[in-house]
Amino acid sequence: MPDYSIWTIQYASAVGHPVGSMLYGHHNAGVLAIPYCYHVVQGADDLLVIDTGYSDDPHSQELGKLAGVVSWADPATCFGRIGLRPEDVDVVVITHAHFDHMGNLAAFPNAHVYLQERELAKALSAFSLPHRLAWMTAAMNADDLDAVVRLVLAGRVTLLDGRLEDLLPGISLVPAFDSHTQGSQYVVVENGDDGRWVVPGDVIGMRANLRGVDGDGRYVPIGFASGSQRKVLAVMDDIMQAVGGDVTRVLAPHDPELWSEPRARRFDDDLYIAEMTLREGAVSRL
Repeated sequence: MPDYSIWTIQYASAVGHPVGSMLYGHHNAGVLAIPYCYHVVQGADDLLVIDTGYSDDPHSQELGKLAGVVSWADPATCFGRIGLRPEDVDVVVITHAHFDHMGNLAAFPNAHVYLQERELAKALSAFSLPHRLAWMTAAMNADDLDAVVRLVLAGRVTLLDGRLEDLLPGISLVPAFDSHTQGSQYVVVENGDDGRWVVPGDVIGMRANLRGVDGDGRYVPIGFASGSQRKVLAVMDDIMQAVGGDVTRVLAPHDPELWSEPRARRFDDDLYIAEMTLREGAVSRL
């Protein structure tokens, strides 16, 4: 079994974010600051990024402001902090089509993209709905969908129909249909040296979703789901079973707890990187 190094790289910070948007039902519990992140997985010969953040175009800027984003850094800056470049990325995995996960594909010009066909089809169909149902597109940027379609036509996208084993050796893509979105997926990384890691997309926003608000072990889904919260809970349980109940193996994309990891660093722009694990022989980038 191969080994991979994994980093969580923050590219934006949102403050004043309602707790209820991350912990469903806690609507009067105040606000919190959350990160927006990439996850970077590096093997001996491959470099993979899970989700591509968003570009600084006007519509994504507006969506970011609505979410409370106060700082943003471009991919070249973020990747450069660990000695990498976006153009070095071979593979991009998109967990779902929301603007903060599927934007900025142009920053990764040499990568092949993997996305669930159902996610693309349902995202496109949402834009055909009447205006009264426009909530279904609230977290999407139509330009991102246009960019993906253009990459499909250029032969740079693989549209999946369900689970994909061994995208790279030890890395699998698992569907989470009709949960956070209609065609969500998550990523399982099986390291030979230190076991299994899961990058869940937004089906799990923070480890607190898994621990429960009072640490009582009752799952609490995030507040936003265009699928079914019942499906969200089922996927959360599947992920917990996959990691043997160890929440520290779940690398949620909006979790400030990640910056408490032993190898984490804050930069001058108040954005963080956490070095989650290093493959054998790799030297720390932090």
